[in-house]
Amino acid sequence: MIDGHPCSGCHSLTSLESGRRFAADATGKTPVIPNATAMQSAALFAQKVALGLVQNHRTEWASAFGAGRISPWMTPEHGGNLWKGVRALNDEEWLRLSLCAWGLGGSECRYRPLFTQCPPPGGGGDTFVPTDLSADVLSHLATKSGAQKVLRLSWKYLNGYGYVPARDDVRFNVAFATTDIPLDRGPPAQQEYPMIDEAKEMGFVAAAGGVGRSGLATLLKDVSFAGHKKWTDPVPSNKARLYWVDIPAACGKRYLFRILPKRFCFDNSGVRFSEAEYLLHKDIDCSR
Repeated sequence: MIDGHPCSGCHSLTSLESGRRFAADATGKTPVIPNATAMQSAALFAQKVALGLVQNHRTEWASAFGAGRISPWMTPEHGGNLWKGVRALNDEEWLRLSLCAWGLGGSECRYRPLFTQCPPPGGGGDTFVPTDLSADVLSHLATKSGAQKVLRLSWKYLNGYGYVPARDDVRFNVAFATTDIPLDRGPPAQQEYPMIDEAKEMGFVAAAGGVGRSGLATLLKDVSFAGHKKWTDPVPSNKARLYWVDIPAACGKRYLFRILPKRFCFDNSGVRFSEAEYLLHKDIDCSR
């Protein structure tokens, strides 16, 4: 069982037994050990019984064949790298994988702990970071919205940790503050940007959904990529997706942004925030 996990109190988790049940369940295969000893045969029998119980509680989607079936992705040659393509395993490949799951395989199995610590975006083994950050004034949108100007903050990001094209566990918090444009138009000092705790939702007070105040900053929580509709799964991609937010802007003001990636952890430990600084500012000078 996973301590404190909200699901394992009722459900049989297929990741138990060091992957033996998970591998067979995900690939739709039967556990196998050639020339099994008496103890191994007993363990194999127990796993087959457990897999039968799992099967009795599967959804229609998980029981389907073809595109809807759980992907048989765990080939020893490239582990869980889905960018290599997905296909059904043949009997020889399944035997090699089954031996890995039972701790009887060779160095190709590359044994790892069943659970690893949830990394913050851009750290702890996750090397993927937001790029192409920009802030642009869109005057044509201002007329429609009734604002003096509209400021579009945009960036690109590939959620490539683990090389799973459909991975969708990272969102972005955008905290911003405004000041008057200084006479010398010099660059802002570090302390003028929203503080890291403000971007981390400390003391967040919602005004509407994920928009509200956090300390002295305005905070937009959980920004997803452009075109992603709520409650829908993302289309798998191995290319960076585009993100943007449009903010009504006033003439004569400087807008200072802190963009903070956050990962919703898969190990039930909550949220991990990026440790990197992503700061951007834009002056709205309507006299130019």
